[in-house]
Amino acid sequence: MRAPGFWYPPPDRTTWQARALNVLGMAYAAATARRLKRGKSFHPGVPVICVGNINVGGTGKTPTVIAIVQYL
Repeated sequence: MRAPGFWYPPPDRTTWQARALNVLGMAYAAATARRLKRGKSFHPGVPVICVGNINVGGTGKTPTVIAIVQYL
């Protein structure tokens, strides 16, 4: 798979697709910042290990979790 061409336009112009994604990205960032600002802290009382990121598939999360579980 390759990244869409509109992700990397020539420096002298920006495509409408890139501008639309930029607007959506700013809206998502604002909503996330607002949610985090008003959110309550949660302390589970036990250690928690988070394994993950924003990418879906192929980043090695499952093997990492398997290794951690085997170690523990």
